[in-house]
Amino acid sequence: MRTSQSLLQLAGKVPYKRTFLRNFKLIASNIQQRSYASLENEAEKTAEIHKKVPSKVVSYTTDIYTHLKRNPNFKELSPDDIKFFQSILSPSELIVDNGNNQDDLIPYNTDWMKKYRGKSKLVAKPKTTAQISKLVKYCNEKKLAIVPQGGNTGLVGKNA
Repeated sequence: MRTSQSLLQLAGKVPYKRTFLRNFKLIASNIQQRSYASLENEAEKTAEIHKKVPSKVVSYTTDIYTHLKRNPNFKELSPDDIKFFQSILSPSELIVDNGNNQDDLIPYNTDWMKKYRGKSKLVAKPKTTAQISKLVKYCNEKKLAIVPQGGNTGLVGKNA
């Protein structure tokens, strides 16, 4: 009976032994980890750059697609809801539409392709899983719609 090695040799293929990994040593042991603080600073710098660049005015998605209607099963944001969010998040983690800061909400309501624009009145930026859990639980109980966002670079039209 022939072994698989001898069959490979008959087929003109020679098995390759990986001896080069036996004496493997880690040479670079001083790999630096990136801190979250530096990521936040870069995000702030990026936001400042975006504010300086003139941007295309995007119409509300509901104005373009008039046949789309808000699901009546979801309730509108109330002052009590805002108070609850303020009890969980710090002022820097919350953007609430008070009439004067609508420019702060535009980057969160508009997708990166400048194609869709929502009408969210509040942006929550939780930093811990406990905060996320409380927010999602509250929104589920009160039937508040949530639009989760990462970098707002998805190609799925999630802001519609």
